[in-house]
Amino acid sequence: MATEREICVSDRQGANSNQQVIPLAEERLHAGKEVVEDSKVIIKKTVGQHEEVIDLPLLQETVEIERVPVERYVDGPVAPWQDGDVLVIPLVEERLVVEKRLVIREELRIRRRRQETHEPRKVVLRKEDVQIERQPAK
Repeated sequence: MATEREICVSDRQGANSNQQVIPLAEERLHAGKEVVEDSKVIIKKTVGQHEEVIDLPLLQETVEIERVPVERYVDGPVAPWQDGDVLVIPLVEERLVVEKRLVIREELRIRRRRQETHEPRKVVLRKEDVQIERQPAK
């Protein structure tokens, strides 16, 4: 914005003086700002899903017990022992005879068996994706 002012200059040589007017100009600044749209960003989120098959081995143990009659005399308690993959647990009882003795009357033979099975199952998994699109201002 410009404003004008005037200045007068006179020549004083006599009765007839000439006056001259010289305009003085001055500029002033008024600053401001405005928001201008440069571009737009569009973000789209989608959720997709897919199935996956999970096949993990499952272990199952079973125990097989075999009862074996022994009828063998022993002098004292007998501790269990391992015979290959079989755990042998002697069962003793006291019998009244003319003398008292420990007799293994039976043994328990315990064998472990492992069996692996597969049970495939379908599982739904989700995944989010994002698409970003930049558009210029109109």
